[in-house]
Formats: sequence, structure tokens, C-alpha cells
Amino acid sequence: MQGIKKRLVRILLTSIAASSGVLLIAFVVLQMPTVQKLLIDKYLGRLKNHTHFEISAQRIHLYWYDRLQINGLKVVDPEKNQMISIDKFLVNFQFFHVRDSGQVNIDGVSLDSANVKLVYIAESDTTKDINLNEFIAAMNKMFAPPPGKTGKSPKVNIGEIILTNSLVSLHHPDKDSVATGFDQNHFTVKLFDSEMSAFQVIGDTVQFNLHSLVAEEVDHAWPIHEVKTYFRTSQSGMQFLNLQIKAGQSYLGDTIVFKYNSTRDMTDFVNKVNIQAKLKDCVIHPDDIRFFASNT
Repeated sequence: MQGIKKRLVRILLTSIAASSGVLLIAFVVLQMPTVQKLLIDKYLGRLKNHTHFEISAQRIHLYWYDRLQINGLKVVDPEKNQMISIDKFLVNFQFFHVRDSGQVNIDGVSLDSANVKLVYIAESDTTKDINLNEFIAAMNKMFAPPPGKTGKSPKVNIGEIILTNSLVSLHHPDKDSVATGFDQNHFTVKLFDSEMSAFQVIGDTVQFNLHSLVAEEVDHAWPIHEVKTYFRTSQSGMQFLNLQIKAGQSYLGDTIVFKYNSTRDMTDFVNKVNIQAKLKDCVIHPDDIRFFASNT
């Protein structure tokens, strides 16, 4: 009996040592530039084939099996607009729970010096939509169940996202620029710092809890001192719940909901978007009204 116990212990220790050795060897292999290039070409190439968006990265670096850094990440839309560029993209995850019950689970993401350019591109021969919406729709199709099979919508969960020193811009090539004030079809916002949690992508719905955002509208140096809200957007509406905005010389809260039939309706905001608002303790300064209403 004692001999059997010793053999079992020896087998267990040998298995643990062998598994640790395999993990260590695999980790060392993954640090090799040639292997990294093969992985980048394989997986990013697969995304390109399914989405028709060109995706590339200069370098990936795996810190053991729970932390991944991607440098020089770029996403180019089908009309050759550089939609996303990120200098440093850091992902924290639990290796064995990244794919769990058909979901993608990530503990945290940190993005530094990101540049997101939202551009209206052709959705069909007669309609246009924002390139990022097209990218999300293509990713949903990629992970959707095969034709004829039922299943839940693809779901992505990210526990926390930190964004610093980044730019977000929107450009509608079919709309003329305006001379003064805020141009809703052509603008750029610099994000100095932003933190959000409970980020989810479920089908065409994106939702998250925005804890803080400090930014500035670049063209007119209009300051956004603080934004807090629970945000949800889909093809049927956009919601800002428990909203707190301190921007310019004004304060706005606490619920604003935009209702529409498609995100394309945002290009004709006045006629096609219905606004539902519950406002509390708001302060609207005339200079801020003038900034947004000077071209209406």
C-alpha cells in the first residue's frame, strides 16, 4: 500500500513538472519574433478575411499567460480610412477563462495614444454608416452561429478599460463643414483620461459604466471637465443613464435617451431622432448654447 502511494505521488509530481515544462517552453517560443509574426499574420489575417477591415500590429508581447501587450495596432476600413491606431494596447486576462460558455472574457484593457477616426462609409449602394458600426456588425457575423442553427448573440465582457492621451474624431464626407461653432459632422475630441467598467458587446448593443472622462473639443478648445454615466447604444437608440456632465460653463443631468430606427438617422438628427430627457439641477450657460446652436 505504501508503495502504491509513493508511485501515485511520483506520477503526480512528474505530471506537474511535465505540464510546467510545456508551459515554460511554449512561453519561451511565443517570445520569438518569427513566431509572433506567424501568429499576427494568422489571426489578424483571419479577421481581415471575415470583416474586410485590414488589421495589423507591429509587435505582440506575452507577459506570462495573463497579460498581453500589442504595439502599433492599426485597423483600416474597406475604403482605406485608418479607423483605429493604438501605440500601446495592454490586455489583462485569465488564460483559461478567455473563452467561457461562448463568451469572450477579459479582465482589463489599457489603451495609450489611441486615435479613433469615425467615418461614414458605404453600407450598400444607397446607404452609408459609420465604419465602426460596420466593423462591429462584421464581427458579430463572424462569431454568429452557422446558418440554420440557433444560438445566443456573441458577447464580449471587459471588466475595466482605461484610456489616456487619445483622439476620437467623426467625419461625414458628404456634409459641408460649417464656419463657426460646433460642427456635428466634422469634429475631433481629445481624451485626456477616461475610465470605464462592465464593458459589454452583445450583438449590436454596446454598453458600459463610464466612471470618469476628461476631454476637450479640439477645434474650439471647448472643455469637457467631467462625464459620468451608464451608456448604452444600439441600432434602435442611445441611452445616457444617471448622467453627470460638466462641460464649458454648464452642468447637465440626469437621463437622456435618443430613439431612432438606425444609427444612420443620426445624420439627420433634427428630423429623425426622438429625444427623451429627464433633467435635474441643470445649469445651461448662454455661451454653450451659442457654441452648439450657432449654425442651426
